[in-house]
Amino acid sequence: MIKKLFLFLAFAAVSWSVKAQTTEVSADQIQMIHTEIQVEKKALFVENMQLKESESKLFWPIYNAYEQEMAPYSYEVIENLVHLANFEEKKISAERLDEIGKEYFKKEKAILKIKQKYFKQLQKELNVFIAVRFFQIENVIDTQLRIAQGVNTPLVMEEVN
Repeated sequence: MIKKLFLFLAFAAVSWSVKAQTTEVSADQIQMIHTEIQVEKKALFVENMQLKESESKLFWPIYNAYEQEMAPYSYEVIENLVHLANFEEKKISAERLDEIGKEYFKKEKAILKIKQKYFKQLQKELNVFIAVRFFQIENVIDTQLRIAQGVNTPLVMEEVN
């Protein structure tokens, strides 16, 4: 099941990055890509969570709340993937890199806080097995998106004054 998830995301990441590299992408297109990812992601959760009917009734409202809280961060990952695919300049100022680093760690802390909150909620309202399974799937998806982002990000080579 995770293998199928991995293959889908690998294919999707490559196709989205190729699309981003070959055309100028509008905000509407980024939103469309984000929506497509969310639809496919939910389908993968439906297939892989293997919930009983009673568990489903409790799980899906929690899943929807989690996705809503994570939406600004997941949208930003897609937006960065598209923009970085078009980024050719490898020079950047030390000040800008410092800002990017601070923004990155601030967002990572916020994301971790959200994940911890929902892990506890899933564990409390369902059980630890469902909570762990949820985050196993979520982490595979997140890893694939980060790989796509990393592959399309040029290395910073030198400082611009």
